[in-house]
Amino acid sequence: MLWLVLACTIVPYRGGSPAPVAPDPVALADAGAATGQLVANIDALLATTDDVDRRDRLVELRDLALAADALDPAIRGRVLSYVARAIAIEERAAPVSVEEPLATPGAPGGAPIIVEESIAEAPIPEVPAPTPEPPPAPAPVPAP
Repeated sequence: MLWLVLACTIVPYRGGSPAPVAPDPVALADAGAATGQLVANIDALLATTDDVDRRDRLVELRDLALAADALDPAIRGRVLSYVARAIAIEERAAPVSVEEPLATPGAPGGAPIIVEESIAEAPIPEVPAPTPEPPPAPAPVPAP
């Protein structure tokens, strides 16, 4: 009886593989241009970073973007969208570098210039040594 139930529930595979679809040359060219722009953005970020972890993430993103060209166009679009979002996050997370000091020392509005000798020439005021106070006298003990 069990064999009868199992035999009725098993459905043989009747389909074949879908017919291969030729890739659209226009879509491939557009994807190649998008991938090229993303890779150029990643390379620009790689040139400005010294952080090893960030460099590893950017290299993996570049490899993912380059490997996306071999994928189905629908999947490629999702992968490239992810890579673009990851690049935007990496750009926001980039450390801010200041090329010039915020205020030039000695310039108007800048910090004053401090010469080391002028600090050493200032007299150091003498502080009197503290005198110890005598301990308080013990309280008298009442007689029994």
